[in-house]
Amino acid sequence: MQPNTSRAPLAHPVVVALLILILLALLGILAMSIWGRSDRKEAARAPDRAQPSGAAQQPQPQKQEHLKDEPPKPEPPKPVGDPQRVRNVLQPGKTYETIMKMGLEATVMDKDWGIRKKTCHLNYVFESRVRRTVKHNDGRTIRLDYRMVECRAVKVLSRVQVRFDLGELERGLLGALDEALLGGAGKQFVRDGLPVVYKIFDAAAQKALEEEESKVFSMVDSLEGKNFSITYVDGEGVTEIIPIDCQLSEDERNYLEGLSVLADCKFLPDVESRPGSYWDVEAHALMDFLPPSWRGRPSGVVTIERVRDYKQGETQYAVLKMDRGSFQVNASDATRRRLGSLTPRGEMHYNITAGYVEKGELQARGQIQEVSTDHLLFEARFESTPNVTIQYHCRLLGE
Repeated sequence: MQPNTSRAPLAHPVVVALLILILLALLGILAMSIWGRSDRKEAARAPDRAQPSGAAQQPQPQKQEHLKDEPPKPEPPKPVGDPQRVRNVLQPGKTYETIMKMGLEATVMDKDWGIRKKTCHLNYVFESRVRRTVKHNDGRTIRLDYRMVECRAVKVLSRVQVRFDLGELERGLLGALDEALLGGAGKQFVRDGLPVVYKIFDAAAQKALEEEESKVFSMVDSLEGKNFSITYVDGEGVTEIIPIDCQLSEDERNYLEGLSVLADCKFLPDVESRPGSYWDVEAHALMDFLPPSWRGRPSGVVTIERVRDYKQGETQYAVLKMDRGSFQVNASDATRRRLGSLTPRGEMHYNITAGYVEKGELQARGQIQEVSTDHLLFEARFESTPNVTIQYHCRLLGE
């Protein structure tokens, strides 16, 4: 018998087709599984790419809460809308010099005293002297050269309560402190004696301070001595800041962006109004009544009344009374909270002939909340409501 040499028959075509379909299905399931894992990884990484570098380390709710404490960017001011009035308030070619003095008294616990559990009495005096030269004013766009002649403060801590004297409106108070303030802008240091600030206090206060342990601190703000050009557009605010032979920090620029260049127009919006008229003024107009070193922006509304008019020589004045309203000051930044409020009461004298507020004196009750620890004033925890005095004087140089 011969062996069978024929080949085994091939698999049935239907079986082959089923095997191919099963193989394709398994490959499809495997591909979809890999694709799904890839999509989940991409989705997990997507929030990281949507946030700035480092944001993933801090939960989003905390970041939003943190940003609430930062001072908001200044909103565009309401336009004056009267080109002739704008030109009259800031006349081209003229230089306006303003002196602002603030005194603050309170009972505090201050780290500079050295014993945080005991209270002491704080006297804080700030002074700034600023010159603005009007280079251009077409009734809408204004360009001014600023010079921060002085911007300095003194703090006195003592066991006895004394009162300071800010002196006459038109006279500077801290200009004689040059020797005490050597060391550069922003430096703070302790003085061993009080002679350098005697002029702030009357004779009785001087005697009381000599008999008790007291400490004196002084500070020059970083803006002192700096020059810069500012362009301001009615209805838009500050649109350009150009330093002149100096450098401006981001902190300084943020403050300067909020300047209220046309505040005098807001204090007396209608020159033709009569005594007895009153109107609301946004607190933003009071920027020049606050220390630049606070870097704060006021918000809120105060009410001003035109109480009477008078004439001095050939100059016509309107007396403006502030007796209603309050405003808040937000001097916070990205790392610190500095919040406060003031309730100002007092009078301003508006020079109608020249078109600006010539002088003003305000008294205020203040509140200071959650403050920072790196500023001459804001190193204290206030145990009482501060009493605040503000003096303001403006004049045209060369007249």
